[in-house]
Amino acid sequence: MNSTNSISEHNYTRQYLDVGVVTATRAMMDAYLYRDGLPLGKSPMQANQDSTMAEFTNRDPRIAMTVFNKRVWGFTAMWVPTFNTAPTGYKIRKYATSQDWASQQSFNHHIVIRYGEILLNYAELKYEMNGGITDDELNKSINLLRARVNMPNLTNAFVTSNALSMLEEIRRERRVELAFEGEFRYWDLIRWKTAEIELPKAIKGSKKFPGEHSFIPTSPVDENGFVIVQDASRRSFDVKRDYWWPFPSNETGLNTNLDQNNFW
Repeated sequence: MNSTNSISEHNYTRQYLDVGVVTATRAMMDAYLYRDGLPLGKSPMQANQDSTMAEFTNRDPRIAMTVFNKRVWGFTAMWVPTFNTAPTGYKIRKYATSQDWASQQSFNHHIVIRYGEILLNYAELKYEMNGGITDDELNKSINLLRARVNMPNLTNAFVTSNALSMLEEIRRERRVELAFEGEFRYWDLIRWKTAEIELPKAIKGSKKFPGEHSFIPTSPVDENGFVIVQDASRRSFDVKRDYWWPFPSNETGLNTNLDQNNFW
């Protein structure tokens, strides 16, 4: 496909930037490791978020590859952080290209599956099958992804010495590598049976920096100054019902032997 055969596969650049159909959250931003391989709360590289750049400093490079910050080019000028059409204050950079933004259509293929996902599937499978994963298996999977962005290897010794959970680190790697490439996160939470923990949490975003943000919302903030986009009181997850979706009424109407899922 090209400009003379304009069957556009998607328009993610415009949808993410101009419309803001998808934005990163506080939880997503906090998931990225620091350059020493340690997470938020454990790394000595961690600093207070006293500017829009603070959380991008000394982090896994994938954070800046995925979310715009003011040190990257924003198609016509350096990016200016904003809450405009991004209630969390974060605009998605993945999929964004200046050509797609200008033409309002994209000829870059939508990602259905790629090698990185296969490596992540392998690591998770090995851990779930065996209750653990060897360093050799990590080198064949997750550490190949980390090498691409010059992040330190994940090893069993590193996990043990820093009181980490190997399962959580495998899941973290999946989260940051596949971020915004589809609905991976939702379905991962469903199959891990952790949706009941994660989905009822409040949705939060960045702090407000009047000297840096081009648009500041009136949204409330939490005790640490982070914008509250949706309070936890407005979110819920029914364990008895929400791990399943209802059968459409047209399907149950066609087949009288098809029982509806419980509580729907």
